[in-house]
Amino acid sequence: MLPSLTGFYTFACAAKYLSFTKAAQELNVTQGAISQQIRHLEDDLGLKLFHRKTRKLTLTKEGKRLAEVVQYSMRSLISTIEEVKTGGSLKREIDPNFSVHEQDLHRGWVEEAIKVIDAEYYRCSDTNLLKLNLPTFPGIHLYFKDESTYPTGSFKHRLARSLFSNALCNGWIQQGTTIVEASFGSTAIAEAYFAQLLGLPFIAVLPSSISQRKLEKIKFYGGKYHLVDDSRPIRIVAQELAEKHQGHFMDQYLYAERAVGWRTDQNLAASIYEQMQKELYPLPKWIVVGVGTGGTSSLIGRYNRFRQMPTKLCAVDPENSVYFDYYQTGNRNLISHSRSRVEGIGAPRVEPSFIPGVIDRMMRIPDAATFASLHYLEKVLGHKCGGSTGSNFYGTLQLIREMRDNQETGSIVTLIPDSGDNYLDTYYNPEWLQANDYPVEQYYQQIETFFTTGRWIDLEK
Repeated sequence: MLPSLTGFYTFACAAKYLSFTKAAQELNVTQGAISQQIRHLEDDLGLKLFHRKTRKLTLTKEGKRLAEVVQYSMRSLISTIEEVKTGGSLKREIDPNFSVHEQDLHRGWVEEAIKVIDAEYYRCSDTNLLKLNLPTFPGIHLYFKDESTYPTGSFKHRLARSLFSNALCNGWIQQGTTIVEASFGSTAIAEAYFAQLLGLPFIAVLPSSISQRKLEKIKFYGGKYHLVDDSRPIRIVAQELAEKHQGHFMDQYLYAERAVGWRTDQNLAASIYEQMQKELYPLPKWIVVGVGTGGTSSLIGRYNRFRQMPTKLCAVDPENSVYFDYYQTGNRNLISHSRSRVEGIGAPRVEPSFIPGVIDRMMRIPDAATFASLHYLEKVLGHKCGGSTGSNFYGTLQLIREMRDNQETGSIVTLIPDSGDNYLDTYYNPEWLQANDYPVEQYYQQIETFFTTGRWIDLEK
């Protein structure tokens, strides 16, 4: 049996302040009551959660792990309860004391904002589908959906558009609402763009390791940013900032799979199938994607089932991410204490938008293989791609190998989620790769040999 909810709530408050005294003040109880609740919780869990020193309270390793999950879960629970009580309208709902005129003004602004978002869709609704010739594998055709051509440079442009539409139609955004998002870069850039279209303030909460190029793009679109070190989860910080500014936390990790319409024909999956109609193998054997929030894999997997497509979905996961292990074990409580080095995919915990049941296969891709793939793709495609494209490509090579060995013919489609211009100082920098001990050369040789001769060099022996 789990400990009481009160115990977890008390722990979350004490972990937030690293002080029993401040927790007692916030919860309007005595310091002794806080201490007793924490002791009961530690006894129930069989874990020590705090190091108690004379003038300092710190979290143990186990306490840090639990605090990350509990603090976010408590906030999500409170938000969900409010949403249920208010019939789905959270955050900046219309004050019932507003005059009829004020309510009309609010409704009018929302309607105009939706028109702006809709017009942007028709200007930028689709991206190119590139074909890469495979002379060594004549019966297998490979395609790249190049999402880097969006105005904000990545496929997160689609997600940001859907998140804004979702928030507007749910009554969570009104004129002047500050938009806050937790991101590793690309979603923040895209949301800054849409916030600027609507004239709304935007704050991105990002890890301190984010590239300078991405920060400059957020600023270009009028956004501000708040950098966080590894000691605190960016989603918790984003929630706190949204509350401080009385704004709206967009929360791509929670709403990615809810905001994107997988039943319609105005989404990434539908676009792929439409663009494949005139190809020799119009229905792909496989679509290969990386997993960040889980929104893209959930969208394509659901669409395949809803439209009864025979196409299978393969999802790739980088090192230091929990998705592959969760897919294998079903353990949703997995935590990774290191962050993915492949920006845009991977996560230290299982995000709500990730739906493993719609995925037909998952692969874990070594980071060195990802970075080697980027350099080889630059050679055969003629332009630099973002990190997750390398993971997609390396996973695609495994499928090509299997199709060849099984004497199968058909097509495979994967994504170019973003451009490599944001990663010139890292993935495309030989000094960075060497400093981080990535054996890129051996993976590059493996890829080139397979691509040109069909022979696969097994690097695991």
